Amino acid sequence: MPALKRLDSVAARLHQEGHSVSPLVVSLDATAPNTDDLQDYVMNNAPHTVPAYASQSMIEAMTDLYHAPLTKEDGYYIPAPSFVVMSPQGRYAASVPTALDEESLMRRLHAVITP
Repeated sequence: MPALKRLDSVAARLHQEGHSVSPLVVSLDATAPNTDDLQDYVMNNAPHTVPAYASQSMIEAMTDLYHAPLTKEDGYYIPAPSFVVMSPQGRYAASVPTALDEESLMRRLHAVITP
């Protein structure tokens, strides 16, 4: 299962447990000609996840800050190696590898969001 689907599935499970989580995926392509493409992709694959675009300067700042690649391979941006977890106050809380299986992702996010 792709990383975005695993995250979406875990977010739905966390909601069922009463946790407030809001997955967000940010496109790395600030020049994308059709913003509906990202929304269609995300809504079809991860309906609990919010698609978003950012300016080129914001994308560069985010990828630098969170150590995500900003590199294209075969015409597509390389996916980030980690999900970035933010606190309810908007502060960095953790990085969780995107390669984790669903149960491992669930355990890691539980550890981050549960005091």
